[in-house]
Amino acid sequence: MQVKAIATRDKRVQEITGMNQRESQRRLAEAVRDACGKAAQEAYENAGISGLCEEGRWECAISAIRALDLEAVINAMPDDSQENKDAK
Repeated sequence: MQVKAIATRDKRVQEITGMNQRESQRRLAEAVRDACGKAAQEAYENAGISGLCEEGRWECAISAIRALDLEAVINAMPDDSQENKDAK
């Protein structure tokens, strides 16, 4: 019976860990999406102020997304381990 209880506990730990990993991935995806949207919007607006045509504005927006510093997005995310400590 004890072996079965240990196996059940280990399975639950793996499920929780998997959910935590999935949540971290979702948060990262949301942070990247938000950063891309912000970078594109700012570039589009700045290009319009500079007098670029619609096509030029879109090219600037796409370039801003491609040039986005992903490392900065990752570093700006809260540390999951710190959030877990704060929640306890």
